[in-house]
Amino acid sequence: MDIDEDSAKHVLNNLGKASKSDGYLYVSYKNGNGTQTKGYRLFNNYDDSTFQEVVDNVIELDIETYCIKKDLRLDRNNEYWLNVILKKSKS
Repeated sequence: MDIDEDSAKHVLNNLGKASKSDGYLYVSYKNGNGTQTKGYRLFNNYDDSTFQEVVDNVIELDIETYCIKKDLRLDRNNEYWLNVILKKSKS
């Protein structure tokens, strides 16, 4: 999502509300902290703890699992990605 962090929280809340009971959502972010701009695009970077802080403010989604994977593209072999599976909470 090419949106600022506050908007990302709002969008995740809306996705949680729109998800089916026991539904899943996959998200992926560059592993790290802060934001970057490339041209007109805005990127939020998270590590597992900073993304947990975001999810703590999302009402209907919980982190089911996550992993950090190395980017397989040859020109980006020093980049890592935080891959997260979120599950709609039962509460």
